[in-house]
Amino acid sequence: MDEGALERVFTETASGLKWRMLREASGPRPSGADEFWVHYQGWLIDENGNKDVFDASYALGFSSQMKLDQVVPGFSEGCQLCAAGGMIELEIPPDLGYGAQGSPPSIPPNTTLFFRIEMIEVK
Repeated sequence: MDEGALERVFTETASGLKWRMLREASGPRPSGADEFWVHYQGWLIDENGNKDVFDASYALGFSSQMKLDQVVPGFSEGCQLCAAGGMIELEIPPDLGYGAQGSPPSIPPNTTLFFRIEMIEVK
């Protein structure tokens, strides 16, 4: 993570995705049908304002292989902003996440998702 990264403000895209770059990098960014490997942590903010982690590749001990069309739209959009070697934090509104249906049992309907994503490799 770059020095001072957690003090950076979030930028909002036209779609409503909020993001901030935690580590700048100059490698390739995923696009189209690219495969990419990430380490990530996903969390919600519970009714008490606490961070509630629902998924994390770090716990598995290896990075996760993904494609842009296999993840929720906000995750896909955010990954396209992050170059290999970089790290990004996302705030994904419900309409770019799991929407009104949620993803039971971990993610209730109409929930904002938060992710920290480390882009390991893009092919």
